[in-house]
Amino acid sequence: MILLALTGRFSLETLFMLEGIFPINNEIINTPLWFLYALFWMSLLYYIIRRYFQNDLLIILICLLINVLHYILKENNIL
Repeated sequence: MILLALTGRFSLETLFMLEGIFPINNEIINTPLWFLYALFWMSLLYYIIRRYFQNDLLIILICLLINVLHYILKENNIL
């Protein structure tokens, strides 16, 4: 990812092009594009976790911890 950014093939402008995927003012959601956007971020998150941790059990626990943290933040209306 860093190499892509350094060579100019990946930049913030690339991410801002995806801004139109999300609805504004109750518009219809473009589901296939939303899925690809979510798949990209989940793949990136898993890649980062997998790069630093090799133990499968530890990866499962980290993913579970992220899930519980997301649930707590969502219940408290922080997200």
